[in-house]
Amino acid sequence: MRSGSGLDDIPVAAAKKLGIKVLNTPEAIAETVAEHTVALLLALVRQIPQHDRAVKSGQWRSEETWAKWHVSGQTLGVIGFGLIARHLVKMLKGFDMKFLAFDPYADNEVLQSSGVELT
Repeated sequence: MRSGSGLDDIPVAAAKKLGIKVLNTPEAIAETVAEHTVALLLALVRQIPQHDRAVKSGQWRSEETWAKWHVSGQTLGVIGFGLIARHLVKMLKGFDMKFLAFDPYADNEVLQSSGVELT
C-alpha cells in the first residue's frame, strides 16, 4: 500500500509483467493536501499548538492569547503552481491575500485567472 502521487518508486515494468496496472492519479490528493496546508497555516498563525499546550498544563494567560499575526491581507508565496497550489490559492481567497508564485513552467493564463503574480 502506498499513499502519494507519482510513480518514481513503483516497479512499473515488474508490475506490467505480472499483469498489474499501475496508474498515476495526482488529482486524487491535491485538494486534500491543500486543505491540510490551510489547516497548518492557520494553526501556525493562530499559535494553536502552543495555546493548547498552555491550557492543558494549566498555564493559560489571557494576555498571551491575542494573535500576534494575521492571515487576512498578507502575502503568500508558493514554489510551483500545480494542482495543490491552485487549490490552496482558491481556498485562501476569502482572506483577501496577495499571492505570489515561482514556477518557470506555469501557464500565464492560469496564473492571471487565479490572481497570482509570477515572481
